[in-house]
Amino acid sequence: MLDDVRPSGKLKEQGMTEVEDKILALIRETMPEAPAELTLDASLEADLGLTSLDITEVVFSIEDAFDITLDFDASTASRFQTVRDVATHVEEIVAHKG
Repeated sequence: MLDDVRPSGKLKEQGMTEVEDKILALIRETMPEAPAELTLDASLEADLGLTSLDITEVVFSIEDAFDITLDFDASTASRFQTVRDVATHVEEIVAHKG
C-alpha cells in the first residue's frame, strides 16, 4: 500500500500506468497551481490553463524524467490536448526505446 502513495499524499488511481502516474506527478511538481484533482482527461489549456511556455516546461521535465526526446513543437502541439494524450505519446516512445 505504501507504494501507492504519491508525493501529493493522494493514492495512485486504479488502473493507471507508471508513465501516467509519473506524468501527473511531474505536472504537479512543475505547475504547483495545477488543480489538486488532476486527471488524465484534463485539458492542458482549458482545464489546467497552461500556456505554451508552461507546456514547454512540462515537456522538458518529462524528457528529463524519462530520458527521452519528445517531438513537440508548434506543428505537433495540437495532437496533445489532454494529459492522457501526452502520456500515450510518452508510453509509445518508452516502449520503442527499451
